[in-house]
Amino acid sequence: MKFRRRQLLRSRTAQTAVVAFTITAALGCSPDQAGPGAAPGTSVGSGIEESSIPDVYLRVSQAIESDRLQQAATLLNAEETDSTSAIHIFLVGRLREKLGFATDARDRYQRAVTRDSTLAAGWYHLALSEVAAQRYGDAVTYFKRAIAIRETAQAWHGIGQAHVETGEADSALTAFDRSLAIDPTYVPGRVARAAALLAEGDVDGAEETLRPAVEQAGAEEARRMLANILVSESRAEEALELLQPLREARPHDAQVAYDLGRTLRMLGREAEAREELGRFEELSQVDAAVFRLQERIRLTPTSLRDRLELVDVYRMAGRLDEALGTLYPVMYLVPDNLHLRNNAAILHLARGDTAAARSLFESALEVDPDFEPARVGLERLGSPAGQ
Repeated sequence: MKFRRRQLLRSRTAQTAVVAFTITAALGCSPDQAGPGAAPGTSVGSGIEESSIPDVYLRVSQAIESDRLQQAATLLNAEETDSTSAIHIFLVGRLREKLGFATDARDRYQRAVTRDSTLAAGWYHLALSEVAAQRYGDAVTYFKRAIAIRETAQAWHGIGQAHVETGEADSALTAFDRSLAIDPTYVPGRVARAAALLAEGDVDGAEETLRPAVEQAGAEEARRMLANILVSESRAEEALELLQPLREARPHDAQVAYDLGRTLRMLGREAEAREELGRFEELSQVDAAVFRLQERIRLTPTSLRDRLELVDVYRMAGRLDEALGTLYPVMYLVPDNLHLRNNAAILHLARGDTAAARSLFESALEVDPDFEPARVGLERLGSPAGQ
């Protein structure tokens, strides 16, 4: 059976195979199991015993996933690391991917699994690289290599998404079912399965798939999709109950604004509907600017100007987490630029994270005690420089 591609309800969650693994998740242990306190000899799914993984690599992974990229690079250069090991090569790939160098990252994942064919994380991220490059057949092959080492909901979800892209409906649904059999609470799997069912006209099946997810933390996309189903069935009051909390949780989401505006219009609340649809137009303009810059960065990852312009677009739109997530790679690429540290500190202040802001101001003054912007920042925090 082939998907009717134009009818497929796509969502950001459904389009993306999965969130990248941290090393602990990819190797098969939870963060609270990882590290020095883990039981000796615990299997971590890559074929390597957890007790044999140097703690430094677990710290590298945590640093990468929290955008502490300079710290990750420093740890990778520590004496206790082995630059020839598969895990080391893999983590350098993750760092390069975070910096936007996708081709280099893919090459390192390939080198990692060549060095150690039992490294599930390497196969998994290699598969994600193939999805990004629209090489879906290779992606399925690599996801299956990861599954042969350790079966995960994320990997089966990735296979399902690859089949969606090639129009193979039955294979996609089978993969999504396998994903949810492993972890019924895996929200992206439910969203993807519901989208596939909607593409085949099975509205009841899609609703049944989404219902268990809507009360879970982080299930905003499931709620939005279910609200769309309810609107399509003229159940606008039920849809509104789902969309109003989403409006608070995702204030910068253009699609939520559109869905809410459409629902309010169905309920005859025209003034509120016009307000939300107006927000949709404004947010869509921001999304268009973001997409344009992201594409330019993807094509030319060395362009610091485009990266900094994207930081500014996010900042002006109030999307501070995304602004910081874009700025930290630039700080890594230009480590001596104290103005970038100062800008990051200001963004942290805007988020209410004074501890992170203070740390950045202080680190700038350690490099240059006369750096006035950081001195002023500390004074505003009530910590005069030099004390």
